[in-house]
Amino acid sequence: GAGHTAGDVVYHFQRANVMHMGDLLFNRAHPNIDRAQGARVDNWITVLEAVSKRASNDTIFIAGHAKENAVRNTRADVLHFRNYLTAVLEHARAGVKAGQSKEEVQKLAALKGFEDNVSPNPRLTLAFVLGLCYDEVTQK
Repeated sequence: GAGHTAGDVVYHFQRANVMHMGDLLFNRAHPNIDRAQGARVDNWITVLEAVSKRASNDTIFIAGHAKENAVRNTRADVLHFRNYLTAVLEHARAGVKAGQSKEEVQKLAALKGFEDNVSPNPRLTLAFVLGLCYDEVTQK
């Protein structure tokens, strides 16, 4: 299903117990959410949950992007990213429910529990992610 884009794929090398996640996994980094290509954060969360359920604690996950190029990840890292996406989406939903503007939702300086997330490029910031979540919640 659509997560990062509408055409995401996970390659599962079963004998090696490796899952290549590509751009579906950003470890400790703010993700690019490509809404123009069909991205949906709510579905991305579902995809990450489904992938983690198919894996064991020994599965190696290859991320498309990660802090300090740590592309080899664990199931716990996948769940951490799922929790990050859940937190940004919930922050946007709460802001919309409270009548906040997109700019007000984006003013969050840091997301509690995810302060170690970095921006792999200057465009991918917490404000960017929150803005796209706001757009998803309001269907803009």
